[in-house]
Amino acid sequence: MPGTAVNGRSDSLSSICRRCQIVQATMVVRTEPLCDDCFIKYINSKIIKRLETFRPRHSSKKSPRKYLLPVSFGASSLSLLHILDARLQRQRGRPGNADYELEIVHIDTTAASQNPPEASSPSPTTKLQLLKQHYPLHNYHLIPLEAVYDQPSDSILTETLSSLSISSSHNDALNPSPVSASSSRATPLAQLTNLLNPLSPTSRADVLLQLRTSLLYHTALSLNASTLLLSSTSTSLASLTLSTCAKGRGHTLGHLLAEGPTHLSGLSQHFPCRDLLKQELETYATAVLPSSLASLCLPSSMTHENNGKTVPTPASAKTTTIDELVTRFFTDVEASYPNIVTNVVKTASRLVAPQTSSNDEGSDGPRRCRLCRMPVPAGGFGILGWGGDQAVMGSRDDGDGNGNGNGNGNGNGNGNGNGNGNGNGNGNWNGLEDDKQGSSLCYGCSRSATGFEQLLP
Repeated sequence: MPGTAVNGRSDSLSSICRRCQIVQATMVVRTEPLCDDCFIKYINSKIIKRLETFRPRHSSKKSPRKYLLPVSFGASSLSLLHILDARLQRQRGRPGNADYELEIVHIDTTAASQNPPEASSPSPTTKLQLLKQHYPLHNYHLIPLEAVYDQPSDSILTETLSSLSISSSHNDALNPSPVSASSSRATPLAQLTNLLNPLSPTSRADVLLQLRTSLLYHTALSLNASTLLLSSTSTSLASLTLSTCAKGRGHTLGHLLAEGPTHLSGLSQHFPCRDLLKQELETYATAVLPSSLASLCLPSSMTHENNGKTVPTPASAKTTTIDELVTRFFTDVEASYPNIVTNVVKTASRLVAPQTSSNDEGSDGPRRCRLCRMPVPAGGFGILGWGGDQAVMGSRDDGDGNGNGNGNGNGNGNGNGNGNGNGNGNGNWNGLEDDKQGSSLCYGCSRSATGFEQLLP
């Protein structure tokens, strides 16, 4: 392992390891000089301590709990797999059965990528086979992203994408294309391509993220997994917090960052790596993983060295997305100011997911956004459903049907109004008309799905 600072002062490398007090330190972790062995123990203890927080006291030996672990072949997911596998082997070596089993899932987004993979890079199938060779105790699943169109009719994914398919068909009616002319007969890949092509880079990345997340939730439920183990670090959770707010989906942070039961019944989520930084896990992966797996974590074509740090290769400003911009920011911040990253996550984690009221309930449960699948309060659908939109504040509060009338007033309580205002001057707008008119996307998803804006009221 290279003798460089993970985060902290590199001039402390000449001192003795602060934990074992025997070996010379090879790195500085958050101002603490550590040797290689103590650093590995530090990472292991952080993750295992998080795993113990949701371990049941009395587990059934006949039916061990089933965890679903998504892998992206990055440093955090492979490091978490390595630790979980070693822990499972230790449990099986003792009397009694292990108290959990792992389902490893990779969502293949290659077909949806605008940049074709390099010819020399291994395929997702090859990568997953390599994982299985090193960690043979688990079940592995490779799921293409376009599989969201192949789910059964009663699945949450079909509900999600059927709405987007309808929106796409309406959009194509205004802007016909060869692919959309036979959308009902198109292959799942063609439907996914037709959905993503009109979107800007930021919107495209956001829609891909929502579809991938929804597919993971559905896969976990289909495999009867009780818990979804997400390998997000403090750095990635801080990036998620800022980018989610920037994209107008801040109301979902209480659901996204909470550990425990999710917004979908029967499934819990946990973040075993949330107390660690991205660069710490990259260093750990380089130290403990086999060289063939470590090369998957940090592909040379995607990274370069900058003052001893591995950072993403800068992309052109024209194609840079909000997610990439925020990730790059926190990657730089964590090197010198790790406390800022952890404080962002701790502060955002205090947010509590809002409770749904009777007005928020539909016939089959809480009203949900059809893209991100998050519960949406009554009146929160569509562009005009956001309470902070100053452009419609007047029409909501004191719509008089005359002075504030815009002509059509679809659901805004102004103009000649077809919505709740009825043009009578009561201005009693609650936004539910958005849903009746066909909009069932939350504010953030409405902003991302720019190809469907003409469908909003």
